[in-house]
Amino acid sequence: MKSLKNYGPLIILVLLIDTIGRVITAPNEIAANIILAIVGGPVMILILWKRQKNA
Repeated sequence: MKSLKNYGPLIILVLLIDTIGRVITAPNEIAANIILAIVGGPVMILILWKRQKNA
């Protein structure tokens, strides 16, 4: 079993996204997966784009 230490930044990111989803439209909620897709999609594209430039 892998240590949770390796997943620390990801756990913090998901907690932050969940908190944003709860606070932004209080008393309603936005699902964490929706905000994660909005934030994570462009970040993933940027990472892949930089990786391709370095290859």
